Amino acid sequence: MIHNEKTIEDVKRIFDLNLYEARLWLALLSRGISTAGELSEISAVPRSRAYDVLESLIEKKLISAKKEQRPVKYIALPPQDILAQVKVNYDKKMEEQSKIIDKLKTGEVAQKLKDFHISGSQLVEKHEKAGILRSRRGISHQMDTLFGSAKKTLDILATPEEAHHLSKFHLDRLGSASAKGVKIRVAGPFKESDPYFKELQKIAEVKIVKTISARIILRDGEEAVFSLFTNKDVHALYDTALWVHSPYFVKAMRELFNHIWTGK
Repeated sequence: MIHNEKTIEDVKRIFDLNLYEARLWLALLSRGISTAGELSEISAVPRSRAYDVLESLIEKKLISAKKEQRPVKYIALPPQDILAQVKVNYDKKMEEQSKIIDKLKTGEVAQKLKDFHISGSQLVEKHEKAGILRSRRGISHQMDTLFGSAKKTLDILATPEEAHHLSKFHLDRLGSASAKGVKIRVAGPFKESDPYFKELQKIAEVKIVKTISARIILRDGEEAVFSLFTNKDVHALYDTALWVHSPYFVKAMRELFNHIWTGK
């Protein structure tokens, strides 16, 4: 494949494409004009699927085709024009969503939803306050939720790669938590020379601990996220973590964190 996985993931997210669409579009952008057969070879998309996927890209106005020619030639449209249209569509969608939300806040639907939540919460058993998080994006989203809801403490065990992820994608949220008075501690097998180290020190106590390598977040002694793999062990799409909301369990884990933090 001529493009790395990060580029493909970014294109999928920004342009709302599936994997085959992203691969074929990137392949066509690199060629300018090409046939389905050529694009199938360089994008690793099965030829039997290439035609349908290219038609989908035409419908999404990302490419055009000279169908009067044989074989059909597909042409990449200028990315800057597409990005401008994506922004227009996004702004329009957000404006529509905002109007809907404003109506929901004060309408009958909002009260019904509130009533449903109250009645549903009364049925939630303790054993139901746990779940499996799939994909690094899903885990990252739950991490962001934990950081935003923290009131007192955030205790984080991180690999160097996870610490880099924290500094790149969650520094603002962690900074907001710190500004609210949340005590943040981050421990892991870091090096002071690592670029993320000083960034995290701006909003948290950071300690180098060589005896353990893990990806664990504890919030307020009540809620936790435990990743089952290191960042290097598994592709981002297959990363998996456990989420639990159990003061009994998380407080015990916090005691273990304190032992790691103090070295005692």
